[in-house]
Amino acid sequence: MRTIGDIATAHPDKALLAAGDFNVPELGWTRTEAGWAAPTVLRRTRRAEQLLDGCHLAGLKQYVGQPTRGGNVLDLVMSSGLPIEAEVRDGVFPSDHREVACTVQIARAAVPLVTRQTALNYRRADWEGLRTSLSRTPWILLDGLPVDEAADRFYDLLDAAIRDHIPVVTLRRRQPPWFDGELRAALREKEGAHRRLKRHRTPVTEEAFRQQRGNFKSLASQKFYEFLVLLGT
Repeated sequence: MRTIGDIATAHPDKALLAAGDFNVPELGWTRTEAGWAAPTVLRRTRRAEQLLDGCHLAGLKQYVGQPTRGGNVLDLVMSSGLPIEAEVRDGVFPSDHREVACTVQIARAAVPLVTRQTALNYRRADWEGLRTSLSRTPWILLDGLPVDEAADRFYDLLDAAIRDHIPVVTLRRRQPPWFDGELRAALREKEGAHRRLKRHRTPVTEEAFRQQRGNFKSLASQKFYEFLVLLGT
């Protein structure tokens, strides 16, 4: 099971937010002038020490300073780097815990326009050369392959022919907002593997290109998903 400290170590550049019923009555919490609550060890136990150690490692501050069940502060809202205002009040639904309502302030930057970096220049395309190349492509290579692998091979051969006969132009626009340095590096690796495959097609170069292309697609999907999440916050 991952602890708060594990998450902080894995994502040192991310702001963390942890909230819920931590059920550690051995700790008391007193609100400070800065707005967060300072811990007091009422009874030393292993789980109390683990919680305090995790908060210290992750740089978390706790913002609930009033009892949430009886005289204990069991429901906590902790954050690193995010301004929070927490309020304990009577809840809407019957419960032995009081309700904790909190407001989190998150900086939101303007979302840049989605643009492409390159495009195929169809006006300068060598259509006759493309037709000749496709007619001479050994499509028999697709025979007997599983459907997914045959589809991948088909698009590889088609893309290679297109790139040979339709020039690529660089657009004077910004890249998509999720296209960061890590994704650009993955794209360069994929393109390099594709050039090596075109020069010398072997099982080794085919597997290398397939792996680099899969890595790029997976990373691009991840970056785009993270962008959509940010856009919706």
